[in-house]
Amino acid sequence: MAPPAQDSPGSRPACPACGAGLQQVEGHGGRRYCCPACKGFAMGLAALRPALAQGATTRIWVSSANAVASGRACPFCSRPMRPAVAPPTEAGTAKVEVCRTCEMVWVDAEAALLLPGPGPQDSAPGGPLAVPVRCDWCGGPYQLTNDGSCRYCGHAVVAPTIVVIPGSISVP
Repeated sequence: MAPPAQDSPGSRPACPACGAGLQQVEGHGGRRYCCPACKGFAMGLAALRPALAQGATTRIWVSSANAVASGRACPFCSRPMRPAVAPPTEAGTAKVEVCRTCEMVWVDAEAALLLPGPGPQDSAPGGPLAVPVRCDWCGGPYQLTNDGSCRYCGHAVVAPTIVVIPGSISVP
């Protein structure tokens, strides 16, 4: 979901940490709204997803679900954001804030260093892959389906189950 338009043309959303105007930055990692003063940034959930380890964005979203919206004001809609945590890394656990209205995540500069970066897509050697409990894309509960997709968002969660009936395929 894109952030709502600002009140007047040319106005920039304010940093929730220090009040400076956020700068929109486009890059291969998606659109960010960066604070030139304190170095914090805001990103939409969809843009943040490929920048983090698999499932990290879902964990952030889910951990904010029951949190009280009592944090700093969202730079886009001014509603209070909710505290959330990212999956822990060796360096520690990043604490971020989520606006569930705008679907934006605010990350302080210190927390950015603790976010789990994307890793290689490891698979378990010599055996079937475990079926996840939740969809990494939308966070919905996942049940194994024939095509491996989430019944809520349609995202491919696991490889589809392929059934081959003997005699139905001719191999040259």
